[in-house]
Amino acid sequence: MSFRPVLPLLILGFLAAGCTGQSERFNYTRPLDRPREEVVKATLDVLENDDWRLEKADLEKGEFESKWKETLHHFRYEGYRTKAYATVEKEENSPGYKVGMKVKKERNDAIQDPANPDTAEWSSVGFDEDRENILLYAVLAKLEPLDLEKDYERRLEEREEMFKEVDTYFEKKKTNPGTVRPPDFRPRPAEGGTEQP
Repeated sequence: MSFRPVLPLLILGFLAAGCTGQSERFNYTRPLDRPREEVVKATLDVLENDDWRLEKADLEKGEFESKWKETLHHFRYEGYRTKAYATVEKEENSPGYKVGMKVKKERNDAIQDPANPDTAEWSSVGFDEDRENILLYAVLAKLEPLDLEKDYERRLEEREEMFKEVDTYFEKKKTNPGTVRPPDFRPRPAEGGTEQP
């Protein structure tokens, strides 16, 4: 079996974007059927393992905020800094808890000596969604490693089947042009379910 990158698909299969009802958005996991203490501890461990120095860590509320992490550069606009926020929240109508991550990102606009932190001029460039997803994936990996491994293997098999169908389609098209229908990769309904539009 040939390997093709599937981490983005795996992450998207487990994460769902959402907002807290506040003025700024978070990126959330699905609800996790684990005790609250385990979810809070896993969230804290992931932040610390990713070298985020915490400015705030409220275990009771399940809220975390890091200090700014700076990456300076000698060229203007190349330097940036990031700040991580995490929250553990009870999911409505569910026994589980969801983890939210938000990573703010700012760019250094200083013209003179942009590698100097004392003269840096920071301006917001939004959020680092890739880093948010990596952090959330790490939380899931700590709490549900077996589920992630099974899902990873299943998605690998699905992708291999898709590539086989594409190869077969082009082979048939060589001998019977105009009579072969392309493969249909629309999501298939679950057993006993109905297909979504």
